[in-house]
Amino acid sequence: MSSFTATPQVLGGLLGNMKAREALIEREHNEVKARRAARADRRMEEEWSKGLVKDNVVEGGGEDYIDDDLLPPGVSMAELRAAWEEAEESSRADRGTFGIEQPRTYDFKNLQQATEGVVQQVNVPDTFAQGVRCFEGGDLTSAVSCFESVLHVDDTHTAAWRYLGRTHQELDADTDAIVCLEHCVHHDPYDLDSLLKLGVSYVNELDEERMTRSIKAWVAGNGKYGDIPPRTLEGGSVVDMLNSALSIDPSDAEVLEALGVVYNSQRRYEEAVECLEKATRLRPGNYGVWNKLGATLANGGESERALECYGKAIDIKPKYPRAWLNMAISYSNLREYDDASRCYLQTLALNEGAVQCWSYLRLSLTCAERWGLMEAATKRDLKAFEGVFDFVREKGGG
Repeated sequence: MSSFTATPQVLGGLLGNMKAREALIEREHNEVKARRAARADRRMEEEWSKGLVKDNVVEGGGEDYIDDDLLPPGVSMAELRAAWEEAEESSRADRGTFGIEQPRTYDFKNLQQATEGVVQQVNVPDTFAQGVRCFEGGDLTSAVSCFESVLHVDDTHTAAWRYLGRTHQELDADTDAIVCLEHCVHHDPYDLDSLLKLGVSYVNELDEERMTRSIKAWVAGNGKYGDIPPRTLEGGSVVDMLNSALSIDPSDAEVLEALGVVYNSQRRYEEAVECLEKATRLRPGNYGVWNKLGATLANGGESERALECYGKAIDIKPKYPRAWLNMAISYSNLREYDDASRCYLQTLALNEGAVQCWSYLRLSLTCAERWGLMEAATKRDLKAFEGVFDFVREKGGG
């Protein structure tokens, strides 16, 4: 495990602006694509109506009749009607599957600006770019404030919802992450990255029904998996869907990650580890996958191996509160209570909102018989632990 050192943010501003522009371009592209698809559907329905129904309907036998000569070769009217009904049913299912429902209300509790007059003066592109820079640099509290400021002005800013959801995930706040990602998918039902991350958060919250719907939508919306049989997408399990996708592209790290998370939730730890290890080989720089692999190993009773994975995640992104918390728990499981206390303190230094860590810290101090530090833990006095444990606080941190 590396020491906690900040890496140079070379060209950080340029990178942030580029990411912001890419996100906005992606959002505009998706909106245009959706409008074109809707227009195409309307034109198809209009042409079908004019070409097959108008002036060619004969009343008889209690139902409409359409001249078979107007149908495509080898297709009967019954088949066409069945296909039309199936398409309508699929459309209704997609609207539900892709999250087009009213998302839950998000609590803007971290918003810095107090009055609406001040918030309305926010420069959305600049504030969003600043939020991306904070997120990439590990200043997650500031990132939350930036993205909330953007969304308080423009609550349809899909990329801001996505980044805010990712930030809350890294802060180990899955409930807030879910609400944000639900808003993102509500505004852009085909945001694949958010659908997958939403599925992962649902797993963490043990919400199997929504997890299934979200990952199903992610597979169905991914163009390269268009050959997966409809029966698998509609009636198959999430594992069936993901394995079908993996048979098409065995090197898709995202599929491996999602499958590993699902296996983990089903306590199929060996299969989960196999999937996540493959994902880390494909994307060794993905700190989130290293963290998931560590959590899976820990759940399977392999805390020592888990520590190695958390260490790699922290090597990649030192300011990653979720990995520090997981590391603390593994140290506790190994009865290495001083190391566990150090990691709980590091988590709190990065995320003051992780108040549950104070209870965990008191338990570790008790097990280590560090009675002289109990009062500071009870008072939540982080400064009192400086010089006792090796952790790093942000300048001006509480």
